[in-house]
Amino acid sequence: MAKTSKLNAIDIHSHIIPPSLRDFLVKNRKIPKIQRSLNQDFLRYARDLKYSVDERMFSTNVKLAAMKNAGIDMQILSIAMPGVDFFDGENGLSLARKTNDEISEIVSKYPHDFLGLATLPLQSVGEAVDELERAVKDLDLRGVEIFSNVAGKSLDDACFLPFYEKVEQLDIPILLHPTKPLSYNAMKRYGLVGTVGYLFDTTLAIMEIVLGGILEKNKKLKIILPHCGSTIPYLLGRIDHQFGINEESRKKISKLPSEYLKLVYFDTAQAFYKPAFDCCFAFSGKDKLMFGTDDPFANLKKSREFLESTIEEENKENIFCLNAKKLFKIS
Repeated sequence: MAKTSKLNAIDIHSHIIPPSLRDFLVKNRKIPKIQRSLNQDFLRYARDLKYSVDERMFSTNVKLAAMKNAGIDMQILSIAMPGVDFFDGENGLSLARKTNDEISEIVSKYPHDFLGLATLPLQSVGEAVDELERAVKDLDLRGVEIFSNVAGKSLDDACFLPFYEKVEQLDIPILLHPTKPLSYNAMKRYGLVGTVGYLFDTTLAIMEIVLGGILEKNKKLKIILPHCGSTIPYLLGRIDHQFGINEESRKKISKLPSEYLKLVYFDTAQAFYKPAFDCCFAFSGKDKLMFGTDDPFANLKKSREFLESTIEEENKENIFCLNAKKLFKIS
């Protein structure tokens, strides 16, 4: 278990682009790539989709200063979307290995400030499984980040079963993060990919995992659904109702979908609306919800202050710290 000083706030959802991945994206002529300019760099991950990148994504010193300003003791680092799923197998594996090595090096340098999640080339499942074992056993990474689809392939595809089995065997959590949505062609106008597309894609992904029987086969999987559970907490009644009337929903599972969703963890990333937070908390309870910010895509201080003013005092220790310590084996 990681040895740390006393912790009061652990941010489980913070992104970084390590040097090897950054260099590759700068040199890459195809999408995804980093487009450089004098005023602002962008990471383009689809023809019509991009986001700005700066030192908050590249510099641990910048991250540490922002953490101190916001009163955050530790961050759990994962790479920014779209991950390495869109590269060919050889580049995907090479970038995953280099990325995992570099995140591990950051953790070794700052063991009281950061932990890391592995990234994998899930377009090559056999290689991904081997790399996951190396990342956890040799590099001490504490979980794995996967994206809501693998270059368009759904997460309940039978090819991913060896991955889920390995995750269960290693007893680590999965952070299920959005990427280029499967419905992105319908959302290119008005910035709707960022507004709703990411949440729809993670909602779709977790429902495919549930209805596809992944949690029935692998009962000990610990999956984190970010952004206050995407849209799941607000749809639970409809989800179970449709299960009762739609034969297609019942093909691979034996219980109500909500029973499997009770196994899922949530984070508070970009939770700036109290009724939405309250809806998520009503389902998750104090033991399945963790502080997350989506740094640097959301302001750390604002994220912390919102929760401080929203969470009941008796629940703060669990949500800000204790749940993450238990899930990520932090002592």
